[in-house]
Amino acid sequence: MFSGALVQWYLVWIFARYLGGPKAAGTYSSLVSLLTPIFIVASLGLRTVYLTLRSVWPLRTYVFLRVIGLIVGCAAFLIVALLENKYAIGLVLVLMASRVFDLMSDIYAAAIQRQDRLAWLGTAGIASGIITALAVTVSAVTAGTMAAAIGSVAVVSLAFYAVYWRTAGDVDRDVPPAHQSEERVSGSRRVKSCPGGKSYSGRKSFPGIRSVLRAGVPVTISQGIAAIAAYLPVLILSRWVSEEAIGVFAAAAYLITAANLVGAAAQTVLISPLRIQYASQGAQPTFRRALRVNGVLLAIGVICIPIIVFLGNPVLQFVYGQEFSLPQSALVLLALAVVPIAPSYLFSAVLSVFNYFRIEALVWACAVIVASCVGVVALSTGVDPLSAGMIIAGTMSWTRFAGVSLCAWWIATRRQAPQPQGVRSKAGRLKVMRSRVARSRAARSEAARLKDKG
Repeated sequence: MFSGALVQWYLVWIFARYLGGPKAAGTYSSLVSLLTPIFIVASLGLRTVYLTLRSVWPLRTYVFLRVIGLIVGCAAFLIVALLENKYAIGLVLVLMASRVFDLMSDIYAAAIQRQDRLAWLGTAGIASGIITALAVTVSAVTAGTMAAAIGSVAVVSLAFYAVYWRTAGDVDRDVPPAHQSEERVSGSRRVKSCPGGKSYSGRKSFPGIRSVLRAGVPVTISQGIAAIAAYLPVLILSRWVSEEAIGVFAAAAYLITAANLVGAAAQTVLISPLRIQYASQGAQPTFRRALRVNGVLLAIGVICIPIIVFLGNPVLQFVYGQEFSLPQSALVLLALAVVPIAPSYLFSAVLSVFNYFRIEALVWACAVIVASCVGVVALSTGVDPLSAGMIIAGTMSWTRFAGVSLCAWWIATRRQAPQPQGVRSKAGRLKVMRSRVARSRAARSEAARLKDKG
């Protein structure tokens, strides 16, 4: 995730600094804001399903569904991009090609991950990021066009697709070694037994399609809403303002991306300790621990507000160029938008530990609706576009923070501390005893009835 975000930022920096300034950065950012939600929905959450679904289906089923999803996604993206009537067709095609190769690599990377070859996966990801940055630099210097720069990204993506496909292993293109299915002959057909009681015919080309799609629907909805949320300010601004304004906003908004990366890293590190504490002590101590950590994160965010406000424009102009500066009001709004992002991830981890996964998608949906309404009102009433973009981003982050924190608190106050394994509460023991007495009485009645009948 970190290397991908870094490559995206590097592309914006190259475009802003050397290939057209704010307009080039805005064109790329608005095009990506259209492409990403479409292709995330088209990916059908297959990597998550492949790694977590209890029934193990062959990888070829996932590859088949990924290809079908990408065909639909490419058609939808082409239609939307052409209807916009402001993007060069070459730019659209090379950007679409790079995303197609990335998502095909994603499936084979999942097969590598399920083998626990995480060191190789991490090395390949870092190598891909470095080579992509070098290729973009060379193409920008030699060709000097956005299409050439993104075309080099597509070439590198294709090369690493071949690498992932070649190194995934023959076994993982069917069923992972740890879950190898035993074959048995049933009549004239060969049948394979899958873990979890599932089975599929050896003659069937792509078994388990319904099962995979059923599991992928909630994942797709959740990831799609999150993608729309991430690009919502650019999506709304692109309907109202010029590409130059979008470019300035997108460059500054990478501070929000950095805050999201910090939050995601904190969530990854702390979710296991929170799960252990919840299993041993219950919901309320787990929530209080998250609350203490979030107090520290919020304090750090508040300390960063004056730093962003006073140093924001000098840093933006130094990194991107003199054309990249924000009104003072937009800098204040940007600083406020950053504050709750990392704490939101920690409360999301608490909800995951509590096994309330759907609440996160609901919170995202509410945040998108609220931020969209606020943003449209702000732009309609003549608020500066850059400030309006930051208002959208801030409304999104604070609405999400309020939603996940209140839900985590509400669930924590209503959950009892878990009983140690093998130990029941007094009410539980009474319930078991009553059940046994009832079964004993029923058995005696049945015996007496049979005796009388005989």
